[in-house]
Amino acid sequence: MKQKLIFASNNKGKIAEVKKILGDNFEVLSMSEIGFFDEIEETGDTFEENAQIKARAIFDRFKIPVFSDDSGLCVDILNGEPGAYSALYHCQGDDRGNNIKLLDNLAKIEEGAKIRDKSAKIDKSAKFVAVVAYIDKDGFCKFFRGEADGYIIDIKREKSLDSVLSGNGFGYDPLFFCHELGKTFGAASLEQKNSVSHRARALEKLSDYLKSNK
Repeated sequence: MKQKLIFASNNKGKIAEVKKILGDNFEVLSMSEIGFFDEIEETGDTFEENAQIKARAIFDRFKIPVFSDDSGLCVDILNGEPGAYSALYHCQGDDRGNNIKLLDNLAKIEEGAKIRDKSAKIDKSAKFVAVVAYIDKDGFCKFFRGEADGYIIDIKREKSLDSVLSGNGFGYDPLFFCHELGKTFGAASLEQKNSVSHRARALEKLSDYLKSNK
């Protein structure tokens, strides 16, 4: 019988990724599948803090092993923004608004650079970061971190943006070009993304830990 694990999320995109990665060895249940529908307020300033807040809320109610992830995009030239605030970067907290704000902030920096040098190009290096917080049956919390390196693609026109954002993936996937895949996460299949993604790498570390500590 597979070990049951609660994943502290109702995000369909994340749940699909997690079940694809851990499904062979564990029975992963989402919050809705265990009847937890309360809103968990993420008040932390780091990925670790937010991941633990979500996992702890479930553990305190059900007292069974649970894990949660917090992930986001960190852009070097934006001093790591949006970082732990990736999901709520735009005031409405929707994918389109978040992506537009990201592009706008990069455009402002590039415009400033071009005032000094018309041919200037800014470095749009970025990485996706995921931190998984796992709380065991005794209430002990352990963290697992994964990263994926890449850069933010150039979007020239609003029409192009609509076309890009209507593709696959969720969150910032359409804008993030992954070095290892040679394409954006949005253009990659779920299998391709899981082979290199930040979340997959953090979850693989969790999986290895669970299998060695049964």
